[in-house]
Amino acid sequence: MSFLAACSVAWTADATTGALQCGGTISQVDVSTLLTTFNLSQLDPTVIAQAFGAGFVLVGTFSIVGIAGAAVLNSIRGKK
Repeated sequence: MSFLAACSVAWTADATTGALQCGGTISQVDVSTLLTTFNLSQLDPTVIAQAFGAGFVLVGTFSIVGIAGAAVLNSIRGKK
């Protein structure tokens, strides 16, 4: 079995050596339990739809601004 080290607080890195340090307690977590605890049916469809919608709005906004900016620049330059 494979285990993963988990710290009760955030891991920190030593500035000089780069070694990871745990300011809390370290515990072992079995990797096989991590892989079996995720279940797709536990996800809320509303939250998934909101995440996809936010992503599409974010990407779509920048795409439209980019296309509009390119059209303005092309009209200034006189290109078709």
